[in-house]
Amino acid sequence: MPLKFTRREFLGTAVAAAAAAGIAALPSRVFSQGSPATANPANAGFTVANLEAFAFRVPIATPRVAVYGSQAFRSAIFVKLTDADGVSGWGESFANWPPFAAEHRARVVDQVLAPRVKGKKFQNPAQLNLTLTEGVAIQRIKSDERGPFDQAIAAVDLAAWDLVARRQRMPLFELLAKQFEPRAEMSRSVEVYASGLTSTTIDKFLPRARELGINIFKLKIGFDPKDDLKSVLRLRKATGDGSVLRVDVDQVWTLEEAKVRVKPLENLGLEWIEEPLRADRPIKEWLEFASVCSIPIAAGENIRGVEDFRTALASGVFAVLQPDIIKWGGFTDALLVAKLVGKAGKRFCPHYLGGGIGLIATAHLLAAIGSQEAIELDVSENPLREMFLEQLPKIKNGRIQLSRESGLGIEPDLRTLSAFRI
Repeated sequence: MPLKFTRREFLGTAVAAAAAAGIAALPSRVFSQGSPATANPANAGFTVANLEAFAFRVPIATPRVAVYGSQAFRSAIFVKLTDADGVSGWGESFANWPPFAAEHRARVVDQVLAPRVKGKKFQNPAQLNLTLTEGVAIQRIKSDERGPFDQAIAAVDLAAWDLVARRQRMPLFELLAKQFEPRAEMSRSVEVYASGLTSTTIDKFLPRARELGINIFKLKIGFDPKDDLKSVLRLRKATGDGSVLRVDVDQVWTLEEAKVRVKPLENLGLEWIEEPLRADRPIKEWLEFASVCSIPIAAGENIRGVEDFRTALASGVFAVLQPDIIKWGGFTDALLVAKLVGKAGKRFCPHYLGGGIGLIATAHLLAAIGSQEAIELDVSENPLREMFLEQLPKIKNGRIQLSRESGLGIEPDLRTLSAFRI
């Protein structure tokens, strides 16, 4: 999957998203107005009074382990966007890697993005997204830090959509649904699947997932070949033949390793294999792997930009596309990618790993487009997410039921979180 960064995508993802949704390309008129009776509620406009990032870190008892490293803590960065009328919206930025990611993204928001939007009026979230993307273009090139800037802008985009939904006094999934064409039948009930399982944590965290009624499980592999196979068989035995199993290689195999190591997994009834190769490997390597792999291939959390998703879809390699709305694009670009994936006849199943805001935001996205896919819930220890549990919709029978509260329907308790702010 060639993830070469194109200038067209760099400067125009929001414009491309707008065009695909029947939206005018001019920054001052990102969404079509329509007649007064059919006016798009996202176009009501808002003036930014303040933009602020809140970074947090909490130690955990059981470190999260991957082939490329481990963490003895969980981090999160939440973004609050407030308009001139005192209405606020919330977003979240990716903050898992490197260890100082939360502090870094927070500074990007506070010191780079906030000065560009404070006191300015925007017609809708897509215009705000475009303004920031274009405004920091040269800084991103000079610093060679596309990821941190993309992640920070994604958080602001999420907050802007939440803000507008609150201003309109409607659930966020309803506002998002009005931007998605063709219109889908919304569903407030979204299925959940469990991730964060490894060979050493199955026994500890699987019971938590089972208590929630979850029946879809994703296991992290890529460690020792024999251990990987044993872990999949152990998870299958623990969850039963009726469960759905997926595996995540986390990009650690080379092409030659992948062609060999996938073979013992092919007869285990796996629904997909995620990121078996590094995301920046040439498309010819992905095609070669796909030619010898009978398991559907999933990827997308590390794909950036509309054009790169088009390339991935055109390759025919991927059965499942997994954009991450806190890593790139926010809702503005995710809606476009969802449309592209649907047209290609592939599965749109967003990736997610973070705190409570991004989790509920992803659920609103899937509800808005009427998707039958499940949202990803990392069932390993995450105190920052668990502090949201009283506000988050309850998970019952493996499904999350969204409320009809305005916006995301949650409000972070900053007083409780303050002890962990960094």
